Amino acid sequence: MPSVGEITQRVRSGNNVMATGTGWRVVDQLPPNHEIFNHELPAIVDFVQKLEQLCDDYFRSQDKTRTTNYEDIAYVARQIEDGLTSEYENPALLPLNERLGTAYGDELVRIAGAGADYIDDIVRSLLGRPAGPFDHLAALADTVRDEQVDQLTIATLNHDVVLEHAFDVFDVQVSDGFDDPFGTLRVWNDHFSIPTRRLLKLHGSIDWWRYALTRDGWTGQFTARATDGDPEHARGPANELLDYPALGRPLILTGTFNKILSYPTGIYADQHFRFHEALRDADALVVVGYGFRDKAINARIVAWAERPGDRRLVVLHPDPVRLGQNARGAIRGKWRRWQDTGLLRFVPEYLSPATNWATIRSSLDS
Repeated sequence: MPSVGEITQRVRSGNNVMATGTGWRVVDQLPPNHEIFNHELPAIVDFVQKLEQLCDDYFRSQDKTRTTNYEDIAYVARQIEDGLTSEYENPALLPLNERLGTAYGDELVRIAGAGADYIDDIVRSLLGRPAGPFDHLAALADTVRDEQVDQLTIATLNHDVVLEHAFDVFDVQVSDGFDDPFGTLRVWNDHFSIPTRRLLKLHGSIDWWRYALTRDGWTGQFTARATDGDPEHARGPANELLDYPALGRPLILTGTFNKILSYPTGIYADQHFRFHEALRDADALVVVGYGFRDKAINARIVAWAERPGDRRLVVLHPDPVRLGQNARGAIRGKWRRWQDTGLLRFVPEYLSPATNWATIRSSLDS
C-alpha cells in the first residue's frame, strides 16, 4: 500500500487524477496532464496547496518538525465547509474564511467541500490497487488459528482491504458483521457469524458503500459491501440493477480530528461500540502499526489500561522509546509507569514475515 507521504504527494500534485461521474480517481495509464483530465482540477489542487501551506506555517509556529500530510489538509478543508454550512460553528475560522473569501468569494464553501471529497477519492483510488504479497501478515493469521485464544477482535484504522485478502490467502475465517446477503451485496446487520473471531474497521473501508434498499417492506439506506468487486453496479436478489450508491463514494473517514466527530454516527457508532465491548472484556491487547496518535482511540486504551485487574498491553515496534515519545500526551505520560508495573511490554520489531505469533504470545503470558 502507498505510504502517507505518497498519498499526500498525489493529493497536492493532482497528477493523473481524472474526474468521474461523482468524484475523482487516479489513472496512471495515461501520461500526466493528458487532455482527458478535468479542467476543474487545477482550482481544487490550488486550494489544497493553500491549505497545505497554512498547515506548514502552523506546525512551524508550534516548533514542530512534522510534515503536513493529506489528513491535516482534509481536516482543515472539512472544518471550513462545516463552519460555513453551520454544521459545526467555529468562530475561530472567521479570519481564515475572510482571507480565503477574497480569492473564492461565494465559492469557498463549495471548493472546501470539493477539496475534502477530492482527498477522500484519491485515498480510495490509491488504496484500491491490487495488494500483496501477504507473508508479513502470517503471524496475524496464526493468531486467528490459535484455539487457546478464546475471543479475538481485530480492530484496524486502515481503510484498505489488505487484511481481508490476506485472511483469504491464509484460509482463515473472521466475521465482519456484514452477514445479510442481498443479491451481490452483503448488508451490515451487526451480526457476527463467527462471534469469537471478529474484524472491525473503525475508520471505514474502501469497500463499504451506502445503498437505498427495500427490505421487508421498508425502504431506507443501508451500508453494504459488494461481493463481486463492483459496488457501483450492484444487483438485487432478482438480478435487478440497484440504484447507484448514495454519496457516490465509499464510507471512509479522513482528517486528523474531524473523523472523531463521526465515530457516534451510522455504521461507525456500531463499530466503535463493538470495539468498546471488546476492550471491556479483554485481558490482552496487541498493538501493531499504531502510533498512539488518535485521541479518541487513545482514550479508550487508557480507560482499558487504568482499570483494576491483571492485563497485558504488548506493542510491536523496534524503538519503543521513540514510539512513546511520539505518542500523544494521554499515552506518553503513562508510558514509563505502564512499563514499570508490567502492563506494557514490547516485541522489538516491525510486523514482517519473520514475526512469530508464539513470541507475541509469550509476552502476553509471561
